[in-house]
Amino acid sequence: MFTRLVESPEPLTLGELSRQMPFSRQAARKHITQLVHADLVSTHQVGRRVFCQANPARLRDVHSWVERYESFWSSAVDELTRYVEFRKQLEDE
Repeated sequence: MFTRLVESPEPLTLGELSRQMPFSRQAARKHITQLVHADLVSTHQVGRRVFCQANPARLRDVHSWVERYESFWSSAVDELTRYVEFRKQLEDE
């Protein structure tokens, strides 16, 4: 759903989004509500129609945060791999 909003050149209504999803309009509304809380989507209402628009700039913030920890986790996994291999060699002796 988020990808569809990012790729759309204009805001989409909740109805337009839910028609192409394998779940109900009510489920789509709940999903959009969570994306709004995460500041990934903004909505505005015109009459009974709710228009949704992606805020992809927010993803850049998330990417930057994850990127800071990527090297830490990569080295931690490498260390764990070396330790497991070392223990396996000890058991094989």
